[in-house]
Amino acid sequence: MIRSSRNIVPVHPTLAASAIPRSRDWHRWFPFSVPGGSWTFDCRVALHHGLPHLDLPRRSVILVPNYHHGVEIEALLAAGYRLRYYRVGEQLEIDLSDVERRLDAQVSALYVIHYFGFPQPLARLRAFCDARGLKLIEDCALSLFSRDGSQWLGSAGDIAIYSIYKTLPMPHGGYLITRGEHRAPDLDGAPLRSTVAQTMDLINHTLRVTG
Repeated sequence: MIRSSRNIVPVHPTLAASAIPRSRDWHRWFPFSVPGGSWTFDCRVALHHGLPHLDLPRRSVILVPNYHHGVEIEALLAAGYRLRYYRVGEQLEIDLSDVERRLDAQVSALYVIHYFGFPQPLARLRAFCDARGLKLIEDCALSLFSRDGSQWLGSAGDIAIYSIYKTLPMPHGGYLITRGEHRAPDLDGAPLRSTVAQTMDLINHTLRVTG
């Protein structure tokens, strides 16, 4: 939570009790409209279950940005991949020249983050990866419902992951979509106890912010 002299800005969307029973149309939008998408507990779980669909060689190298959260790096390392960092510019844009310099025969995938809803160049990235035989991983943790022109973020990657609760007032939630014939796995729902506890915490947080 960020405090100022006049306002309190919550880190995540707040959840009002009155909003719980209301229906929304967001489930008809991309990425939820993609056949075979899968709900997960959070974004790192989506990444964990999405990686096997890429069929990457074991111990191969994934190129990752040098500006990141950290949990995605942990998930990639836990899955057994080696990482090599590339430069991100002052405007949070991927430096494809630097990516090119870090390529060799060990690199199997490019991990791209769309920061705060601002798109990386999807068409260029897809063409770059296709020309070099790389898989493209789109991290849309903070970019749900964002687009690059008319193209939805997450629609170009071989897999794309989302952190739903960072945009929508939900107690938790990640989402995974896969490209082509590979379909995201069907996963068990989150435990009811943790869902109820987190929901009550968000409602209480909302009351503190609005009260």
